[in-house]
Amino acid sequence: AMYVRVQRLWNTILFRLRWKMGRNNRTALLIVALCAILLIGYLLLVPGDSGTRSKKAVLEASGSDFSLRGKRFRILSGAMHYFRIVPDYWEHRLMKLKAAGLNTVETYMPWNLHEPVPGRFDFSGMLDVVEYVRLAQRLGLHVIVRPGPYICAEWDMGGLPAWLLHDPAMRVRSMYEPYLVAVERYFRQVFKLLVPLQASSGGPIVAFQIENEFTHYVNATSKEGKRYLNHLYKLMRSLGVVELLFTSDGQYSMKNAASLLPKDVLITVNFQKHAEAAIDSVRAAQPDKPAVVMEFWTGWFDHWGQPHEVGLTASQFETAVDAILRRGASINLYMFHGGTNFGFMNGANVVDGEYQPTVTSYDYNAPLSEAGDTTPKYTALKHLLQERVPEFLSPSLPPVPADLQKMDYGEAHMTLYIPITSTLPYLPFHEANLPMPMESLPVNENSGQAYGFVLYRTLVPSSAKEVSITQLKDLGLVEFVKQNRP
Repeated sequence: AMYVRVQRLWNTILFRLRWKMGRNNRTALLIVALCAILLIGYLLLVPGDSGTRSKKAVLEASGSDFSLRGKRFRILSGAMHYFRIVPDYWEHRLMKLKAAGLNTVETYMPWNLHEPVPGRFDFSGMLDVVEYVRLAQRLGLHVIVRPGPYICAEWDMGGLPAWLLHDPAMRVRSMYEPYLVAVERYFRQVFKLLVPLQASSGGPIVAFQIENEFTHYVNATSKEGKRYLNHLYKLMRSLGVVELLFTSDGQYSMKNAASLLPKDVLITVNFQKHAEAAIDSVRAAQPDKPAVVMEFWTGWFDHWGQPHEVGLTASQFETAVDAILRRGASINLYMFHGGTNFGFMNGANVVDGEYQPTVTSYDYNAPLSEAGDTTPKYTALKHLLQERVPEFLSPSLPPVPADLQKMDYGEAHMTLYIPITSTLPYLPFHEANLPMPMESLPVNENSGQAYGFVLYRTLVPSSAKEVSITQLKDLGLVEFVKQNRP
């Protein structure tokens, strides 16, 4: 990115200058003059920047309201993650979103799926974010994109690739140089695809988020945290982003968010209860901008081994959404449709030291179920939008698509299997003096193992009285095999 390249070039210049100043001031002045000329020329001629310099954001945040192409606008959005939905169902779910009265769809982007190995990118099939965005446009919807790098989302490692941890010194979400290099490489690919889809270029994307709930990670006095957010801001702008930029944080972190951000970045709030107080907090932090609830939590997610979470009943949901709309705030329903955590992609929480993995289903007790069916929350939402904000709804909403047909496939009997011990001769192995975390293994082009299982084997002397296993984070099965040795 231009910003990063110029920053590194200027740091090199300053280093050289300090060395020269001690020897010859005249020479140093000549160096400064020459470098200034070169930098100005670089800024003017660097490719990829001139095409967006003259453009401006289509969605503008000024005063208490948004303006979209000169007309007053309210964001009425629902969160639906393309990577949690089978592509065959994308249109069905998006049509239900539009039929409810919403005008915008919001999605995260999972870095760990889009770059599974350093430098190897995948934007195909279920990861075809370009097709998802274009489909939303064809259906008449605006789009909000939250590309990370960190996304939370109850997703494995918050979307950060496991291969980052192959570096034992890694510090994610910081100014650690190898991390920033990896972020830039990823963002260059992301925005090469998404910049042409901005509203200012005729596409549907009206806003992008910087990072995610960063004030939960650092405090307001963190100088490095502020530098990191500003770095991402400049990086995104240098890669061609001209649309509205925003962050999202909890309702008790609004002042902290304001202290960390550039002035033109919109602050938005995330919450589930106490809507009036939450909206007051975001307005107090940024009184000259419209209030936006970027994450109104419509339900909640489940953990393995824990009771089912409801989050909000249909009645509580209706009361909270009504309060948000009456206060004149824009809203993004997180989630409108949750979908599924396929594979090993479910995330986890640590609560009071207890590791709590999220289940495969991301139903979230949302207005649309995991299967895409309408729920009482959907009916309440559609009614509320028509009653509270009719001026921001399409004059002719499409009919609600029917729920898809379900089928009972009956019982499946497993008749053949292979014991895992029979596969060991065909699997890669690595010898080490101590157990290694899977991310450190020399596999997958030396980037480590991201998901799945690792079999550790060692010899335990017969004199051992106790075997201790520490730092087990997920699931461990221990088998002792007695060996008869001569």
